[in-house]
Amino acid sequence: MLARWVAAAAAANRTLWVLEVGACNGDFAPPARGDDGAGGSTTPRESNDVVQGLFGSPAVRAVLVEPNPPMFRELQRNMAAAFGNTERLRAMQVAVCPEKSGSVPFYVVDSERLVRDHPDTPKWAAKQLSSMDRHHIVKHARSLAMKRSAWEAYIQEIAVPCLTPADLLAAASLPPAQVDLLQVDAEGFDGKIVRTFLNLPEVNPKVIRFEQKHLPRQELGNLTSYLRARGYRVEQISSDVVAWREAELQIDGPRLQAPVAETHPPTRTALPCPEYVRVAGVPTAQSKRNGMFKQIGVIKEEGVIMNGGRPVFRSTNKQFLFYFARRKSWRIGNQPEAGQDGFGDGVISQDGEGAVCPTNAFGWHYFDGGWVPSSAITVEAAINVAPSQSKS
Repeated sequence: MLARWVAAAAAANRTLWVLEVGACNGDFAPPARGDDGAGGSTTPRESNDVVQGLFGSPAVRAVLVEPNPPMFRELQRNMAAAFGNTERLRAMQVAVCPEKSGSVPFYVVDSERLVRDHPDTPKWAAKQLSSMDRHHIVKHARSLAMKRSAWEAYIQEIAVPCLTPADLLAAASLPPAQVDLLQVDAEGFDGKIVRTFLNLPEVNPKVIRFEQKHLPRQELGNLTSYLRARGYRVEQISSDVVAWREAELQIDGPRLQAPVAETHPPTRTALPCPEYVRVAGVPTAQSKRNGMFKQIGVIKEEGVIMNGGRPVFRSTNKQFLFYFARRKSWRIGNQPEAGQDGFGDGVISQDGEGAVCPTNAFGWHYFDGGWVPSSAITVEAAINVAPSQSKS
């Protein structure tokens, strides 16, 4: 969808203005296929930011906002390397505040010291994690299998300039009515920022994309309902929500369809969850995730049973496994709700049926934004478990 839109604009000599809040360090490789970020692009991208992959088109002009100083410096270097000295793209080192402009506390990770002490730290934790909410950073200790006190030692508070949406647009010399695409990745502040932009009388983007995985369920539901009420078509693609006004995109050819969902594998036999399941064939780098898992209970959040009451399993090496009903996938990681937050947790197998507990799921692996075949991976019921294997 996005690539077709940009190509049509370039062919018609139109300019598309993109405003990106949370640009990180810049990942400007174009997607190999799947122009909306769904469907399993095979390009080795450093991030899941499909919008930045479109900035090579001369039809696109963009304002890229990134408050984290080290990330902003990398962003500037990557922009210069990819595009040279272009006036089409402008980077601004500021945060976006919904209510008033000023200097605000901002929380970042001491990347250099963290990587020195823990060389295997994933890139998202070392470089891409920053927020105006300290708790948002702290909570990722679980995903990194670190003690909270040890993780907090790497979190730093700095002061950054912060502008309201109206002040930001004025500072960027970008008239509100010219914003064609609004992209927001603000680590939990996404909903507030999208709402505040849309509260400005002349801001009416044709496409809005924002990260949804850190938003409370009610806030996300309210926001998507609000977008639909404003005439947007709304779809969830992986960890993001995309909203667009189809009639305004001016794409030649047939009418746009909804973004293509991840390809589902063939339906497998669905059984009630057994006491034990066995995981086999996960890639060697994740071999600790192989083995026997024992049913231990259900996921609860503040006392409320989650995920339809489906059981959680645990292995002898303290990995957790559960069947995520909404996404129809087995998920594995370091905490009972493994994979819900999308960090440090592998989605290892999928069954298209979405039943209570598909225990003959195999042949698929979630990689780089889409499902790809992998005959090595299985999740199956374990029968006649030997005593030595049944300890949890």
